[in-house]
Amino acid sequence: MPKGYTPTIFAPKNSIAKIRNVTPILENIENINFETRMTIKSLKDISSSGVPDWVNRLPPIEKYDKIICDNLPEILLIRNDAIISAQFFWHDIIPNISESYGLLCDRLLSEYKPEIIGCQYFSMPKVRCQPGFRPVKPYLKDKDMEALKRIDKEKRDSLLITCGTTDAARDRYHKIISEIIKTGNIAYREVYVDSELMPIMHPKWMKKATYSFEMFSRLKACICRPGLGILNDVLPHQIDIRCIYEKGNKEMQYNAGVVESIVNKDFEGFCP
Repeated sequence: MPKGYTPTIFAPKNSIAKIRNVTPILENIENINFETRMTIKSLKDISSSGVPDWVNRLPPIEKYDKIICDNLPEILLIRNDAIISAQFFWHDIIPNISESYGLLCDRLLSEYKPEIIGCQYFSMPKVRCQPGFRPVKPYLKDKDMEALKRIDKEKRDSLLITCGTTDAARDRYHKIISEIIKTGNIAYREVYVDSELMPIMHPKWMKKATYSFEMFSRLKACICRPGLGILNDVLPHQIDIRCIYEKGNKEMQYNAGVVESIVNKDFEGFCP
């Protein structure tokens, strides 16, 4: 996108607050408190029209020159020139979804052929086959890329454990952390953990994850739920990645498959 745009983010304020804690650049960006309330249950309960209720609740967006929407093709009902950011489409990965919603999404994608921005490595086939698909590589700031080249990889000695902001698989991660603390048998100098996962009582070598370049530069390995956000952060650092996620999530299965079969064997090809 050309420089000079003033962005506005339509998202829940509490979610943006969490992101601002680790991404200070968002501090001065306008945030309009809005939640689609799209869940697996709601996707199965959509009416025969196929139109989710958030489409009718969305505040006016006519004044904006550019619209970039997460992976919700129904935005094209409001702005048929919207750009979609997607690694997957909900109607492609959720079983027993509302048939009318799936048909609506496919019709809109076929009719308007929107520009779709997706990760070159992790976008699923349904996204890749769209005529407007534009693949992008994992992102790293230029200054961080230069600093990355100077890091002595032999001195990396820390582990990151993260499951992101979702509650999915959180119980499994709590068990992993409890087991690590119980045994005390780790091969790392420090273990970084999500603030939401950090036990009240924890050893000195367990630290709250800051998600700064400095933290990532110390990592030798990462145990994560393989969402694109964390993968985008760790891939350029060329560290060992182990994926743990909830059963039945096709996006996580696909991402974990890419990590296991390609990324961990060909790090160089996955760097910006």
